[in-house]
Amino acid sequence: MSFQKYRLRDVATDFGTNAKEISEIVGKYFEKPKNNTQVLSDDELNVVFDRMTHAHQIDSLEQVFAVKPKEQPKQEAPKAEEKKAELVVVGNPVNMDGTEGDRSEKCHELAKLLETEYGLKTDMMDERLTTVEAHRALNVTNTRGKDRKAVIDAVSAVIILEDYIKQHKS
Repeated sequence: MSFQKYRLRDVATDFGTNAKEISEIVGKYFEKPKNNTQVLSDDELNVVFDRMTHAHQIDSLEQVFAVKPKEQPKQEAPKAEEKKAELVVVGNPVNMDGTEGDRSEKCHELAKLLETEYGLKTDMMDERLTTVEAHRALNVTNTRGKDRKAVIDAVSAVIILEDYIKQHKS
């Protein structure tokens, strides 16, 4: 349960869209909001976050990780080397029903690329609902608008790593 009230217009602002689009998403699954100041329930927020993150995915994982296309000469993975990384955890965007789609396939390709081209050990981690958790964490800190957009992926990555560490703690 969320302790922070999250209004429809705030969700729209954080996603860089208008309140009408968010209202339409909510209206497909729940009673359509009466106005843009209506506070959304946790279930409504989950649906909105899920729909918006699926609808606004990037074209290539290379954009996120700044991995050069294969046509480029082989380069070292400087951050991993600099940090003396023993393992790279790759988020796996599994569908809510547990199936793996195109995005999951791309993540597996990235993991394979990191292993074969850069010699890094990788492991996949289910990242379902991590963006929802990240939005909730940012609600607590009242992070909104451009500030939220700038850090949402980083907060999600931290959640993925924390979940990975919890699962593999020995």
